[in-house]
Order: sequence, then C-alpha cells, then structure tokens
Amino acid sequence: VEELELISGSRPLALECMLALNKNITLGVHDMTSSERTEIFYSSGHTGIIYDYVNGKQIILQAHCNEITATACSKDKKWVVTADLGKDSALVIWDSLTGIPVKTVFNPNPGGVKAVAISDDSEYIATLGNYLPEERYQTVYVWRRDSDNTEPIAAIEERTTSKPDLIMKFDLITFKGDDPHVLGLTGKNYVYFLKWKEGQRKMDFDLAVDKSHSGIYTMTAFIREEAMTGTDEGKIVVWGRSMISQEEGKLEKLKVVQVGPMIKKGKEVNQELRLASIISVLITQGDMLIAGFGDGSVKFYSAELKVMMWFEKFRASEIRSISVSYTHLRAHETSLHLVCRLLLEKK
Repeated sequence: VEELELISGSRPLALECMLALNKNITLGVHDMTSSERTEIFYSSGHTGIIYDYVNGKQIILQAHCNEITATACSKDKKWVVTADLGKDSALVIWDSLTGIPVKTVFNPNPGGVKAVAISDDSEYIATLGNYLPEERYQTVYVWRRDSDNTEPIAAIEERTTSKPDLIMKFDLITFKGDDPHVLGLTGKNYVYFLKWKEGQRKMDFDLAVDKSHSGIYTMTAFIREEAMTGTDEGKIVVWGRSMISQEEGKLEKLKVVQVGPMIKKGKEVNQELRLASIISVLITQGDMLIAGFGDGSVKFYSAELKVMMWFEKFRASEIRSISVSYTHLRAHETSLHLVCRLLLEKK
C-alpha cells in the first residue's frame, strides 16, 4: 500500500481516496478479513476500492470507463472481479493482495455486464450480459480465470424461450458451490439452471417451473444438492431432483417454505411488515443459508430451513449485501460461534 501511495502521489491530480460506494449493486461489499488482513472490497463510481478499515488506507483499482455495475470476490479472498455496462465495457480480474489487474477482457458481453460471479475454486468467472432489446435476450459467458485466452469457454447467445412475445430478464448469476459447471440465473419472474461442459461452448439450460409463484424472485443460492430462491413475499422456493421426475438431473420445485411474515393477497399491510417479508439477499456459508431482509434483519437457517439464529433491530434499511470472512475458530468455538462473531464484530 505504501508503494502505491508513493506512486500515485508523484502524479498530478492522482485519485487518493474515495468516500462513497455503489449502493445499487447487489452483493457489492465483500469482507476480506483474515488473521493477516483487515480489509473490505467495494466499488465507488468507476473504481474498485480495497479498504483497510483498521489503518484507514485504500488501494484504488482503476480500469473502467463506465460506472462499475457488478463485483465478485473469490472464496479465498485472493481475487476480486469488477465489470461495467455500456460502451467500451470491461471485465477485470484483480489480485487483491497487490491491487494489480491480472486479466482484462474488453467488451465481454454485448451491452456490458449486469452481474458477475466467481466459482468457489476460483477457476471460473461467469458474466450475465445486459438485456438486449432488439435481440430480446441476455448473453451468459463463462471464462477461465488463469487463462491468457480472452474468449469465453461456455456461452448462451440465444433466446432461452421459443415464445416470441415472452420477455425474460435476469438480474443475478450464481455458481453451485461444489460444481462450477452448474449455475443459476435469477430474474424477477423466472429462474433458470445452466450446465456446461469442458470443450463445449454452448450451454444447456432449464427453466425452473413454479406454477403457484405469484411474487418476485430475488436471489438463488445452492446448498448441498438443492437450490433455494428467495422471494419478496417471505418465501423460499426449494428446487431439487424429484424422485418421480423423468428428466435426469433436472431441478424441479420440491416445496415452498414461508420464512418471513405471511401477507394475504388483497389485504392492506403496513410498510414495516411489507419490508420484513422481502428476502433481498440469500447466500450460503457451508451448510448454512443466510438471508437478508427488507427491514434490515439477517437470519441464519439450516439446510432444512430451520432458524438457527437471527439479528434484527439494526435500524438499517434493506440488506443489499452479506459477506462472510473466513477466520480461525477460537479454542472454545464451533462454526455457529464463528458466524455469530463475524456478524457482531464487524463495525
């Protein structure tokens, strides 16, 4: 950091500090705390920021012509990814320890990148392109992180529906933790599951069907062999392999679990109750599911969706990002203590 500060200080009008963040990016703040680091990563305007919250220092990552619209951080916290929308868009992979870009892809998706994800093994990057109104679809690409090749190794470059009048838009993309060849796409009205194979560019995709769905899908997370999608009605839709399914490997709706306040259709509700029912963030940590709600509360669930702990009355607005750092357990602690400590100790 000292070397970077010295270099930037030798240039006129060098950017030294950023005090704002791009609040509209879902999962846009990433905790990189460890026994050696006290840093978080986020974006501010056109730049990425690695901020040491103990020493008050920043590493500023500059490579974008447009405002950053998507970020991701690897599970081991070594790599961070930034991407943007618009003309001259770029996908950039950074070494978080040095702040040096290790791979840049110019114009990765037509129209730029709306969402990005990195696999748990840090080997693959997935990008979801902006919606193309003329073509009426969004592109999806998978890239190999450590390859000099700037071409994607798997892709969706066509409409995912045969219905000409159906408009399908997606907001988020997610890797399956133990299998980077499986991904989930989440849009307000649709969820898709994608599969790809090495050496085969075209990806396979399946629409997840929930005929009783009436609200808005918000985010999908994988846990064990199932996928779970949050909604704005306080429900979690569980997708998995049905014992009676005739299609091998296809994920179908298994059940719907009400985890937030139930709101009856046609009944007026106050704003507080409405916000409490919105599952705005849904991520996994091992065999735990962590949900952030519209009223600022955070709840932890087992893989069977039993409540394990919850934190509320933060006087916070809607949860937009949850990030878990991986620090060592103390002598008397279990994994539950770790999650609780991570949430309470961050200031």
